[in-house]
Amino acid sequence: MKKGDISIQVIVVAAIALIVLVVLVLIFTGKIGNWGTATKTCDTYNGICAQECNSDIFGTKDYPIPYPGAKCDAGLKCCVKGAI
Repeated sequence: MKKGDISIQVIVVAAIALIVLVVLVLIFTGKIGNWGTATKTCDTYNGICAQECNSDIFGTKDYPIPYPGAKCDAGLKCCVKGAI
């Protein structure tokens, strides 16, 4: 090996260390938590947020099924058309 040559093993270890460092930074800055909450909105499940599902009054007659796993504002439920 000549002076200045870098082995493949050193490059692989450096790449893995860089990936681990990026993940740790995302975790400790709180950025990774935003991804999970952003993906659980009612719109993600093609639903609408309303006070009551399957109701003519609230305009949810076509959305009969409440889906508790999705986020809506306080006092509202996520109503979906069918099975998720």
